[in-house]
Amino acid sequence: MITIEGSAVLRDGQQIAELEGGVVRSLSKLPPVIMGQVRKAAGADVTFEVIESTLTVENLNKAKEIMQGDKTEAPEVEQSKPEPAEETDLTTIYGITVAADKGLIPKYPAMHEALGGRTPAFVAWAKTIMSAEDFAREYAGKTLPTVEEVEFQFGKIARANAHFEKLSESEHGGEPI
Repeated sequence: MITIEGSAVLRDGQQIAELEGGVVRSLSKLPPVIMGQVRKAAGADVTFEVIESTLTVENLNKAKEIMQGDKTEAPEVEQSKPEPAEETDLTTIYGITVAADKGLIPKYPAMHEALGGRTPAFVAWAKTIMSAEDFAREYAGKTLPTVEEVEFQFGKIARANAHFEKLSESEHGGEPI
């Protein structure tokens, strides 16, 4: 429902435009249905303009209030000292994991226990955080296997260990070597 309170054009209580001197100004083009409802609510023939600005209607209203207020008094501004920036080393794997643990950058994905910093999801995350040069330096000469390749290798090792355990039990009367 479109209503007009003062110079504010409201749609369901939210300001969508401003009416001033028969001109309705909005931040975006209003749909024809809304334009008809505005004409009906205004009770007069109005024209429509789109304001090309990054300001919101609320900001424009605040600016108007300030401009129309007492020009001799400046509003009080609270002085605050900037917080000291935390030192973060985003040039190494260790540095970015520490920064992520402190909440200074997005948290890193879970790492595979055998791959650690070479887990594919972790490598992709590190690439988004580190500069190209730092990333290349940290991962230079490192092969980056997939999780499936590592799990396959660990499966082979586990099967071999189980086989040797069976052999040792059978050759030594069931006692481990």
